Amino acid sequence: METKVIKVDPREIKLLEVNARFMNADEFQRLVQNIKRDGCLTQLPFCVYDDDWNLVVLSGNHRVQAAIEAGLQEIDVQVTEEPLTKDQCIAIQLSHNAICGKDDMAVLKQLYESIDDVNMKAYSGLDDETLKLLDNISTQSMSYSGLQYQILNILFLPSEIEEIKVVLKDVMKEVRSNETLMLRMAEYDKYLDTITDVSKALRIRNTAVGFMAMLEIVKKHMSELKEVWIDDAKDKEYVPISTIIGRSDIKAKDGRILDKAVERLIDKGEVKKSDKEDAIVVLAEKYLESENKLKKGRDK
Repeated sequence: METKVIKVDPREIKLLEVNARFMNADEFQRLVQNIKRDGCLTQLPFCVYDDDWNLVVLSGNHRVQAAIEAGLQEIDVQVTEEPLTKDQCIAIQLSHNAICGKDDMAVLKQLYESIDDVNMKAYSGLDDETLKLLDNISTQSMSYSGLQYQILNILFLPSEIEEIKVVLKDVMKEVRSNETLMLRMAEYDKYLDTITDVSKALRIRNTAVGFMAMLEIVKKHMSELKEVWIDDAKDKEYVPISTIIGRSDIKAKDGRILDKAVERLIDKGEVKKSDKEDAIVVLAEKYLESENKLKKGRDK
């Protein structure tokens, strides 16, 4: 496709009647203000000619509208004179909207913080939500451009999500010392093989259901994970209690009993209110102590 850049009055360009890309009022006004400041478009709209030789914008609908509101009498646009089918026009429109890449948030934060001029920070167009995200981003970045990877999307129901979070939280606590930023294809293949085996064994055809079944198996064998830490856990390390009792929750009636015992220990000053988890250890130690006394009594 051959293209060229021409100057044209933005009011003479036909805008898209149907445009999948939207922009809220605040974003549009920021765009208008940026164009006013620059006095031109720094990103060129892409246009084609219709059967009546009128210019029609395929990409840059909002830029053309903002240029009109900013009062520009003339803008640069990229245009092709080649005849395009309706399907080609729609495909180009969608591709310009969709294939735009994603921001590396760590690099984005670094670039934004390097701007000294407050007005230029506003010019960048980053909204409050994005800035909040940047506050939580570390400066370590990772670019995917040189990597080969596959994307796997699995859909879950809201009720399943909570269960997934609980199980994954327990597992991540257990393996937190082995931080993994990226899995090799070998591990990905291992995951696929495992979920395939689980699905076949249980006659499951849905990937999300197969994943849930795999989580159930993990939950049933959670207590086996204590073998990882039982001999070498340090005093200050935390381990999932689910690896001891096999699950992360208990029955409500048992919870009420445990709650009473914990409150009693706090009232007696044996456990600090800020360290309630110590109550379980105190109760366990008291039980072991009573067991030892009984054993000594029987030995006598």
